[in-house]
Amino acid sequence: MKYKPLIAFGILIGNEAAFAQTIINAGDAVLTSSGTYEISAGVTLNGTNTVSVDSGVLNANITNNGVLDSSNASLYFKDNTTGTFVNNGTVTSSGYYGFLTVGNNASVVNNGTITKTVTAPSGGAAFALQSFATRGAVTVLNNAGTISAYAVNDIALLNYGTIGSVLNTGTISSDAGTAISNNYVINTITNTGTINTSSAGFYAINNNGAGTIGTLNNAQGGTTPLTYYGALPANYNIILGSNATTYGKLTVSAPTYADYGSATTTFGIHSGTVSSARYVGVISGVTTSYLGTTQTGSYGGYTWTLELESGSTTVWDLLFAGYSPTPPPPTPPSGPTAADTQEALLQSAAALRTVFN
Repeated sequence: MKYKPLIAFGILIGNEAAFAQTIINAGDAVLTSSGTYEISAGVTLNGTNTVSVDSGVLNANITNNGVLDSSNASLYFKDNTTGTFVNNGTVTSSGYYGFLTVGNNASVVNNGTITKTVTAPSGGAAFALQSFATRGAVTVLNNAGTISAYAVNDIALLNYGTIGSVLNTGTISSDAGTAISNNYVINTITNTGTINTSSAGFYAINNNGAGTIGTLNNAQGGTTPLTYYGALPANYNIILGSNATTYGKLTVSAPTYADYGSATTTFGIHSGTVSSARYVGVISGVTTSYLGTTQTGSYGGYTWTLELESGSTTVWDLLFAGYSPTPPPPTPPSGPTAADTQEALLQSAAALRTVFN
C-alpha cells in the first residue's frame, strides 16, 4: 500500500502542512513522500517489508508505538533516503532484519524492543544498519531499550556503513552470536548500559578487519566486562562510577587483527568520580605496544597511571597518585541511654527520701 502524508492535525503553511501526520494501519506500506508517520499503540502490522521508505524520499519521520513484524525487513529505509525512526513499541522479524537502512542519513531512537528470534536463511540480523560503504550513513543510534538476537550466529547490530554515534543506555545483546559487528566505520560508541553475548567464542563488539571505531567510551564492568575483538578503537575512555567498585572494564582478544583499524589505542578517562587509588583490571588482553605512550595523564585533580599488574603483560590497573578516601566524620561520644537516666533518677529519689525521712 502506498502512503503519502495526510493532514491528521496541523495548519497549512503555503502548500505544506505543519505537524501533518499519517497513521499507518496496514502492512507492506510504502512511504512515498516526506512527512510524519505513526503506528499506533495496540496495532500489529505484518508484511514482507512491513513499512518501507521508498527510494529518494527525504525526511520521512516514523514513530512506532505498536508492533512491526515481517518475513524480510520490518522497517526498511531504501537508497537515497533520509529520516528518523523512533521506536516505543516492538520491532521483530522472522526473516532477515528487524530494521534495515541503505539510505543516506537516518537517525534512530529505540525506547522499546528490536529483536529477531529465528535464524534467517543466511543468518540475518536483528538490527542491521547497512549503508554499504559510502552510499549512506546513520547519524545517531540512541538505544535506551533492548536490541537483541537469539538464534545461532545472529547479530544484534550489524554495520556495513557509517554510523556517527551509538549511545547505549539500554541493552544490546546476542544469546548465540555477536552483539555489535562493525565492518566499516563507527565514529563513537558510548556505553553506559550493557553490550554482551551469552555464547563462548563470540564478543560484545567485533571490529572486523575492515572496521574502524574512532572512540569507545565504556562504563560496563564488574563481573561482565565489555568484550572486544579485532582492531582497537583509536581512543578508549573509561567511565568511572560513583564508587570504587563501579567502573568500565575492557577485555580484548586478537588486537593485532587490524587491517584497516588503529594498531594502538589512546587511553583516557571520559567522566565519573575518582573514588579509589587503584582500579583493578580496567583493560586486559593488551600488551604495552598497543597502548602507545598514553599510559599517564591527569583527571579530577589527580595524576593517573596505567600500570601492569604484577606478573602480567596484558592486565592493566588504573592508579591515581595522592588519592585517599575522605575519612568518615568522627563518631560523637556516646551518652547515657534514656533507661540509664531514668534508673539514675530513681536511685537519686530513693537516696533523697532517706535523707528527709
